Amino acid sequence: QLITRGTNPTDPKFAACSFARGNTGILFFDEAIKKGSKLPKHAKSENRPAFLELIGDKPGSALALTSLAARFVVATRSSKFRSAPFQPEVSLPQVVLIDSLHSFSTPKLVSTIRSNLLLDMANVQDEAIIQQEVEECLKRIHFIFVNDLTTTVASLEALRMKLRMMDLTMHMVLWDGFLSVIPDANSKMEAIRQLVRLWHGTNALVVVASHRKNLMLDKYATCQISFEPKEEEPNLYLAKVCGTEFVAKVGMTGILS
Repeated sequence: QLITRGTNPTDPKFAACSFARGNTGILFFDEAIKKGSKLPKHAKSENRPAFLELIGDKPGSALALTSLAARFVVATRSSKFRSAPFQPEVSLPQVVLIDSLHSFSTPKLVSTIRSNLLLDMANVQDEAIIQQEVEECLKRIHFIFVNDLTTTVASLEALRMKLRMMDLTMHMVLWDGFLSVIPDANSKMEAIRQLVRLWHGTNALVVVASHRKNLMLDKYATCQISFEPKEEEPNLYLAKVCGTEFVAKVGMTGILS
């Protein structure tokens, strides 16, 4: 399955493809997506969505993935494209948050979505409309909790089959605490194999977050991102992508810049 190229999205599916091509609005994610696709080892996968590895502390990784999820559903909501044909909610781009650490917070997710909506709907003053948009965005974010190899493999297989049935729509799969609940090397490799099958068999941008680099992912991940708090500056994180550094400002509503 190929990602459609385009610069001016005209419908939610086209917007999802543009987002996955490196138009997330978060500079270090955009850099990782674009640089990863140009690496020689991924030449055969240049038309496939990115597979990113985010390495950092627990608060930072949860914040980064929450921000990415919120920006995705806001950018791909149907109301943004009034002239496009109506699309049922189930056919719109979806986000799956896989949580091994119970690090995602629904209130934080709601506030991050709302913050991004207010920026995107600056001319809308009706609180009822804004609240409806928040609810519509939330409907497209799904949580999966995994706590061992069995639930991990079963969840990934079910998710792969589900996404394969959703035509060519671009989706996102974000996993915080990647492999943290799986103790031995063989089990970790099996979980990675299942995740790679999902990546190869669906049209999904995949981002996994962990606290340390996983060498078993090297031949699969299109790019690694280091994401750590700056010393003595609690509102700033330093992101490193292929030797390039980015300073990200964070707040109560996610990554601000």
